[in-house]
Amino acid sequence: MNLLFLSIIISFSIYIANATEEGHISSLYFPSKSTKFDYSKIDNLIIFGDSYSQTDISYDTLKYTGENQSDGKDWPLHLINLHDMYLWNFARDGAPMESSYVNENKRSYYLEKQYESFEAKMTNGKEYNNWTSDNTLFIFWLGINDIIKTTASKKNTIKLGTETLSFYTSKVYDNGARNILFINIPPFDKSPWTNYAKNKIDVKGLPLYIQDFNKAIQVKINEFSASHPEANIFHYNSMDEFNYILENHQKLNITNINGTYSENPNDDLNNYFWYNRLHPSTIVHKFLAEDIHQFLNNVILQP
Repeated sequence: MNLLFLSIIISFSIYIANATEEGHISSLYFPSKSTKFDYSKIDNLIIFGDSYSQTDISYDTLKYTGENQSDGKDWPLHLINLHDMYLWNFARDGAPMESSYVNENKRSYYLEKQYESFEAKMTNGKEYNNWTSDNTLFIFWLGINDIIKTTASKKNTIKLGTETLSFYTSKVYDNGARNILFINIPPFDKSPWTNYAKNKIDVKGLPLYIQDFNKAIQVKINEFSASHPEANIFHYNSMDEFNYILENHQKLNITNINGTYSENPNDDLNNYFWYNRLHPSTIVHKFLAEDIHQFLNNVILQP
């Protein structure tokens, strides 16, 4: 059987399995045929994403304040505490993969703009080009805003969004990226935001929309891995990790999975899964970072 086809079948099982496992268990690794991945040697973390990943970067200095929407550290800040790395985080709140189907007044620093900032500052000969293929991990995590903000059909949104993701993955590869991790879309349909978005989006159809988008992302990852055998490609399953935390919230000492801390600021933040209507709290980001860290630590060095 064709290996790419087999990997697609295995990958799709992630989304239809009944039992929810921690994210690292169902996440996927496509090893390079020539380039070893050694997590212990990763010194630079370069991120493209949206508000789930933002740390308030200055695109001039590439310094960040750490501000985000978790009322504490979000997953990039937790991850660099677990594994000492320089953080170069181009993620911006509201950012989609593709801008053509988003009204101009709702656009943020979408993926193209984030890449352009990276290209202007961190590619060969530029001011912050002090990273190498071996010591750098690139991470892409987008998709929520494509679903929320699109003016196109579901089919065209998924098609254009994943094509854009694939295009800029190729661009960073051409600039030396050899360790690339993708994070799929989490189950934000379970957030309190859906209670306030019923007049703006098909809430009932949202779970299937997310599932179909994630399947399309996986297909693009499979295709990219097959056509770029020199790269180490990772697909981290945030869908399973979020669902695992939600299903096991009591043993994780998260007592409230329906309300938001921002609406109950006198309570203990660590009791809440959701910081506000759409964004998880810092404790969820901590569990997420720990699970990503475990996933990367579990990768066996290739010969």
